[in-house]
Amino acid sequence: GNSHEIGGKKLLWPKFNLGFSRSRCTEVVWGGRSTQIQDIFMSLGGSGQLKQLRMADRLGMLPDHVIERILKFLPIKDAAKTAMLSRKWSILWRNIPRLVFDDSFARITERGGSKLKAKKILMDIYKALLLHDGPIAKFVLAIPGLSPCDEIDHIVHHLANKGVKKLELLFGEESGDYPSDRRIHSSLFSAVQLSSLILEGGKIVTPSWFAGFSCLKILQLYTVTLPPDFFHNFLPACPLLEDLYLWYCAGASEIELVAPCLKVFLFIGYPVNIMFKCTPILSEVSILPYGEADVNMGKKLDMVALFASLPALEQLLVNFQFLKVLAASDHVPVKLPSPLHLRVLGIYRGHYGGPLETSVIFCLIRSSLRLHRLDLQMKAGERAAFCEPMSIEKECCEEDSEISCLREVYIQNSPGSQPELELVRFVFETSHQLQKLVIKASDQLGCEDRLKFLEEVVRYKRASTQAEVIYS
Repeated sequence: GNSHEIGGKKLLWPKFNLGFSRSRCTEVVWGGRSTQIQDIFMSLGGSGQLKQLRMADRLGMLPDHVIERILKFLPIKDAAKTAMLSRKWSILWRNIPRLVFDDSFARITERGGSKLKAKKILMDIYKALLLHDGPIAKFVLAIPGLSPCDEIDHIVHHLANKGVKKLELLFGEESGDYPSDRRIHSSLFSAVQLSSLILEGGKIVTPSWFAGFSCLKILQLYTVTLPPDFFHNFLPACPLLEDLYLWYCAGASEIELVAPCLKVFLFIGYPVNIMFKCTPILSEVSILPYGEADVNMGKKLDMVALFASLPALEQLLVNFQFLKVLAASDHVPVKLPSPLHLRVLGIYRGHYGGPLETSVIFCLIRSSLRLHRLDLQMKAGERAAFCEPMSIEKECCEEDSEISCLREVYIQNSPGSQPELELVRFVFETSHQLQKLVIKASDQLGCEDRLKFLEEVVRYKRASTQAEVIYS
């Protein structure tokens, strides 16, 4: 026979017969003994290579949709390494629709970031984008320590041309001061196909040619400087907007919302006047101002008109700073003229304050005939101010017969104050479907004060026979 090399060994083949099954060679009859071909390779020291070939072959035979799902859950670095498995994997990883560059990809440890290292990281990202062949459904840039720069502007321009659907550009606290003075590249506004936009840091300057984001449904802005015309020109140019988050954004002294498709609104920041001009289906509202509010702001705010402009409101989360603004209005009604459709009411971080702030809480409860859950979270370590009980009790007599849907009440960091007792009594007497009242006492409340508070609570009459009191 002829001389051949297999596994680095030179062999002289004798005469042999081949066995075939479905046009594939499966065994060799060698010297009168049947031997599997794979056994020949293993005997020649090729078992490791064979196992690798087998594994690569099996992975290469996976259906495309299975490979795409695997790549979807891999960090971008690991996804790139799969290109070595087979040509099929190499093609598919360059077409993954979701590109996430976060701290699993790179991290800048120095405060403010090393410019040289940042440029190298951004160059690697740009190379990955140039190698990417398919459409980009989602792109996330959230590398700690990275700040806006010209290289990121180039990336944004490339993404806009690629038709990105969801874009997240996040620059965390590790990059030093929030980069609110650097303009966000104007090419972002040409990405008209965006359905979700999340920005942290930077300054929005709307170009004159901007025609709007006709597909945008989610807009979340964190520490972004807004243009003066943001609520008059920018937001109305996003007709399908459903979720709007504003987190410590500068540049707006007044918020005027005209968003017919808006469903969720969250505001956290310095107190500003908020008006809901056209929000017919807005169902979840969170207003959490921090800092000293302008007293004149509350006088401008009409509490009745404010909630009349929210006909679909089902979930409301406010803090005591906002209650203070509402209480500063000319008149706090016992009950709103039009009932609210609230199911969840949350009042976060604060103290009960004076009679007016407490009256706002009772007004909201009385006006919410479908209210199922009430959450009160007091400011840790602070005792509430005293409020005369009779001022509330007189108002409760004729207005509370219809309140019956409240089922769960949670009070955290309870200071054990008189206004709180009035609230508990009010809930017990008016809530016929109440199932649970959970009170977690403040750490500043002593054992003796806790016992007195609990003794007072258990004496109150309950409209619901199923009401359970949990005090800790």
